[in-house]
Amino acid sequence: MSANRVAALWGLTEATVFFLVPDVILTYVGALRGVKAGLMACGFALAGALAGGSLTFILGARAPDAVFAFLAHLPAISSGMVADVQTEVVTRGPWAMVLGPLTGTPYKIYAAVAGAQGVSYPLFLAVSVLARLPRFAGATVIAAWLAPRHPTQALRRRIQAVWLAIWIAFYAIYFSIMPN
Repeated sequence: MSANRVAALWGLTEATVFFLVPDVILTYVGALRGVKAGLMACGFALAGALAGGSLTFILGARAPDAVFAFLAHLPAISSGMVADVQTEVVTRGPWAMVLGPLTGTPYKIYAAVAGAQGVSYPLFLAVSVLARLPRFAGATVIAAWLAPRHPTQALRRRIQAVWLAIWIAFYAIYFSIMPN
């Protein structure tokens, strides 16, 4: 499967049920294939995230209690976190979605809450782009910038090992401080 298809699928699943951010695959593509390929994958991840976010938004609008209960059972999400996002969206509107994922609060919660609170769908989509794309692109560009150009096969293996070690460390810390 191509990196772009993986990125799109990852974006879709992370916006619904998956618990690892698309930045994982995007940084891999950026580091090993360069900034152009990485940014292309970002576009696909964004498209997947918008599709998954739309599904979560619609389900949140139609069955909020069931969706909130489901989300609270996913890794790194609690019912308290869902309640906090509900308060944030009431206070700040859908713009809370832009900063929330930068604090470790999953985008999928914001999508469900936005649907439940009747945020207009076009506004939800616009804010979703602002909430997802800058972080996706930023992480990808940094990975591409840090990686050497035209690496040998041996160097590619070292890049892969460093990439894997960084993400394992990141998620070890993340899951140690997040609920569930």
